[in-house]
This record gives sequence, C-alpha cells and structure tokens, in this order.
Amino acid sequence: MNLVSALHKNAICYPDRPALIDPAYPEGDNTFTYKDLYALTTEYMAILRSRNLSKACVVIICMENSVEYVATLYACWALGLIVAPLHSQSKAREIRHVHNITGAPLVIRKVTPSSSIELDIIETIGIASESSLEEGHKPKPLFAEELGMNILANDIALILFTSGTTGNPKGVTLSHKNLLSNSASIVSYLKLTEQDRTYSILPFTYSYGNSVLQSHILAGACVQLGASMVYPQKVAEALVDDQITGFYGVPSTYQILMDKTSFSQSSPKLRYITQAGGAMSITMTKRLLKLLADTDIFIMYGQTEATARLTYLPPKNLLNKTGSVGIPIPGVDISIQSPEGLSLAPNQEGEVCARGDNIMSGYWQNETATNESLVNGWLHTGDIGYVDEDGFLFLKGRKRQMIKSGANRIHPGEIEEVISEVPIVSEVAVTGEADPLLGERICAYIVLKTGGSILKTDGNEAKRSILKHCRENLPPHKQPKKLVWLTEFPRTSSGKIQKHLLQKTESTS
Repeated sequence: MNLVSALHKNAICYPDRPALIDPAYPEGDNTFTYKDLYALTTEYMAILRSRNLSKACVVIICMENSVEYVATLYACWALGLIVAPLHSQSKAREIRHVHNITGAPLVIRKVTPSSSIELDIIETIGIASESSLEEGHKPKPLFAEELGMNILANDIALILFTSGTTGNPKGVTLSHKNLLSNSASIVSYLKLTEQDRTYSILPFTYSYGNSVLQSHILAGACVQLGASMVYPQKVAEALVDDQITGFYGVPSTYQILMDKTSFSQSSPKLRYITQAGGAMSITMTKRLLKLLADTDIFIMYGQTEATARLTYLPPKNLLNKTGSVGIPIPGVDISIQSPEGLSLAPNQEGEVCARGDNIMSGYWQNETATNESLVNGWLHTGDIGYVDEDGFLFLKGRKRQMIKSGANRIHPGEIEEVISEVPIVSEVAVTGEADPLLGERICAYIVLKTGGSILKTDGNEAKRSILKHCRENLPPHKQPKKLVWLTEFPRTSSGKIQKHLLQKTESTS
C-alpha cells in the first residue's frame, strides 16, 4: 500500500466523502469529494503523460495550497515521478538552482495573473491551462485506472530542500514507504478518522504541512484550505464556524490567535490541536489549556529527514512533563548518543538520534552529507538533548545552525550569499534573533566595503539597496527583518566568525 493507492481506495469505497475544501476554487462547488479528487488526479495524469517523462524523473511543483497542487502531486506519484515542491513565492533564481541540482525538465505552476516567471532553461506549464478546470468544472471520474499499483515502497517520492537552495543545499529524499510510515503513525496517535476535518494554513511544500495533508488522505478525512496567518481573524472565525475538529500550528500561530483575534473570547470546539516548529513556553501552554479545556493539545518534534515527525507529548503529560517534546511516535526509536556513537543513560545529554521506516534514504546526490547524517542505521538529528527515566525526550539546543522563523526552516548561508552580491557589501553574517511571535527573526550583520564611511553620508541608501536586492532574489519569509552595520566581525583565532557574539557587537541598525 502507498498514499496513492489510499486515495484510489477512498475514491472507490467512499466516493462522496469530502476530501478537500478549496475556497479559492473558481466558480461552483469548492468541496471536492474523494471521487472528485481522484478524477482530477487522473486528468492531470493525462496532461503529464503527454510530456513523455520517464519514471523517476524529477518534476518541480511551485504552487500555493490548492486542489490543483494536491491532484498534481498525486498524478506525478501515480506516474512514478519524483516531486521537488517549492514555496509558491519562490523566485526564478531558486527554481533554476533546484533544476541544476535535480535535472528537473519541468516546472508546474498554477495559472494565475501573478504566476508568470522567466525560466529560459526549463519548460514551465500551468497545470490548469490545459484542463477543463479553466472554467471551474470538475472532471468525471475514470475508475478504470488503478492508481498506485506500480509504485514500489522504496521508490523516491519527494525531494524536500531543508538548508536553502543556494550554496550547498541538501535535498532530503523521501520514499513512498517513508511517507506511508509517517502518515500511519500520525493517524494512530492523533486517532484520526473519516469524521475529522482540519483547517490547514501550513504550506504543503514543507514537511509539516505535507504530513497534515498525507495523514488526512490516509485516514479518509477532510482538509479545508485556510487563510494564511496574515489574516489571523479569518482563521479564528473559521475554527469556530466551519466544524473544524483539528488544527496545526507553530508557537507564533497560537500566540497571534490568542493576542490579536477573537480566539480567546470565542474559543473553538476542537477535538485536538498540534504544535511543532519550536518550543512552546509554559505560559502559552497554560493559556491554551485554559482556553481549550476540552481539546487535546499535542506538542510534537520532528525533522524533514524524518518525513516530519519523531516524537509527540501526549496531552495527559503536558503539565507533569513540561518542557518535553514527548515520546517516540509509533515505529520510531530514539537514542541519545555520545560523539563516539555510544548510547547514553537516562538524563545524560548527547545528540538525539532516531531510526524507523520514516527516516529518509539520504540527501539527493550528496553522499558526504548522507554519510554524516545516517550512521549505522541512525539519523543524527544535530539536536542536543536527553531522555529522562520515563522515556520522555527533552531538547537542550542544536549543533547545526538553522533559523526557525514561524513555520519556516531557513539556512543562514542562503541569505548571506544573496546579500554578499550587493556591491557595497564586504562581509555578511546572518543569524536568528529571538522574536516573541516568530520564534526567531532574520538578522543580517554587515561590514561594508567602504569601511563604514558610507553610513555617515547615506546609510539609508545602503539599507535600501540591500533590502531591494533581497526582495528580488529571496521569498518574503527569507528576507532579513533587521540589518546591523559593523566595522568588523568577532572572530576566533583561526578567523572564523563567532556568530554567538554578534548581538553584543551592534553599533547601529
């Protein structure tokens, strides 16, 4: 079994059960049953077949959350294609770089007035432009085609880039077995059924959002596409009015809902909520418990390399295991290891390592990085922590530098490369700075080639030129929120920049 065959099974057995609600769908009914989603998938398969793409060919999908994205994803998988999904706001530079790494001959984008992009080296198609969906009509199901029958468990399904898409990116390769294992575990501990409906604000192009989509398809449940947190009041109202049973977010999601919307005055009657993407404070946990007294609250931890999820904290342990990210999900083993690879005893700090069927097969065409992360069957997460005597995992920090801003994982090197292209910039170092809403915001420390004298004449012009270049080459979530001018960087004796000291060196911003 795989997720494509699960979609096929649901379409046959429960054809009229709602699968996806897409408020942005053009004209007509925006509720797609499993029969509808299956039919749309087979229609997109016909479009893709006309390209004569070979099995295991990589295809880039660059779309926002939509029924077209989901159907395109499943159509690609049903044809044995590998999908490299990118954020819908990805710039041409980013798409070209993924093409250079993967050799993807095709970029699929949803046709909208703002979807045009110049890609002279890759064929780009708008999936809706070649189907009857252009007028908002749903295609008829073609059940003769048994989707998913020719997919092997270890066939690669997804390549998710975790460490930026310039410089030295790492594309996590996830197999159909990885996706099915992760989804089945999530269905198990959340007790998802066909009666569940989630309100999804997380991008499907990221592992967290993807896991929400896949687990609901597997369970025969419904995914309602939601407004982004740019419009938090709309989210708060939908959670109350739309018969939603489950919701997923990062710490900033819940902070915004509680502080800037009607969420606290008219709390929704949710069966459960989940939180991942960074630590939730004790204060926030207690506030949510008070507001959502009849709702199960799950704290979770994971990585893209684990297809999304590694551990979860059962709701009954929220207060007696405060600060923990919980116990392993079904099918996963957790080990705390020393630098020598030895398993450590309870309450001893070391690197968090994991194994299970949800662990990636490796990084795309990057044997060195794969061998560093996958050692003797264990994924070395780069996170430092310990397991207590009851088997609950506590995180203490991380070995690898990664900015966690809202629902996004951002590698500093990608932003540093873009800023360094500005002619007036001599050196740049990017870090995450604590932010009460985002968890971390992006801060760029910059040494100018003029030695800082430009600041005396027109520092604002320097700032404008740098931010303009960032807007042209980085999606909004990767653009720095703060620039700090320095005359020199703090360095080690070997000349390496000491990023942990940068905040102490600020002169002006």
